[in-house]
Amino acid sequence: MTYEATRTLLRLQIPLVEIVARRGLTLNTILDHCEKLKTDPDSEIDFSYLRPPEPRFSKIRSAFLNAHSYKLSPVKSLLGDDFSYEEIRLARLFLTDTDLEND
Repeated sequence: MTYEATRTLLRLQIPLVEIVARRGLTLNTILDHCEKLKTDPDSEIDFSYLRPPEPRFSKIRSAFLNAHSYKLSPVKSLLGDDFSYEEIRLARLFLTDTDLEND
């Protein structure tokens, strides 16, 4: 399974750009793997090393709150060109329904 190779590299806390290079896949494909592995209770991956730095994460989180959606396009529209879809997608890994309800 292609996710297994990505899982191994994520467990080793390899940077995403290096995972992309090693796997010969696009960043979007690797982010897709991350999203799927994040929901897998058996993945045993600490994703915290991938979390965007503050205050960028806070800005993205606020945009998700203001958009009232987990969809990328409304959040990208709020944030503008200073934020990439990939960075927004990566930040979304660290948002939970509880997180958004408590703000």
